[in-house]
Amino acid sequence: MVKIVASVRETATGPGVELAMVLLHARTTAHIKHWLTPSRSDHEALESFYEGIVGLVDSYTEGLQGKYGKIRVENSTYTFPTAEPLSYFLGLAQQIDELREMPGFPAESWLQNVVDEIRLLTSQTIYQLRELS
Repeated sequence: MVKIVASVRETATGPGVELAMVLLHARTTAHIKHWLTPSRSDHEALESFYEGIVGLVDSYTEGLQGKYGKIRVENSTYTFPTAEPLSYFLGLAQQIDELREMPGFPAESWLQNVVDEIRLLTSQTIYQLRELS
């Protein structure tokens, strides 16, 4: 006789899930700003970000869910930021850094490594917006 034991996994919440939502909003923001900018260099920098972030946020979120369970999104809203692209990405970099330092943020090195890649992409975008215009 085979005994089957079911287990209930927790639902992922907290700063790790908040980062996933921030990054999805960042992708949307970058794409809209890409359409609106009159600058060719900003246009290309924003395109690099919104194309690069999709796979990274997907890897991060799926890894998060594999460890902590399905994410639970409550009251997630999106408001289009009016800041210029460089100001927006400087704020995004700060927000990523603050979220990963919060209690409850996933400490697993393999999730932190994806966040490092996300932070690198954000810093590359800042460089391109600041120095290549």
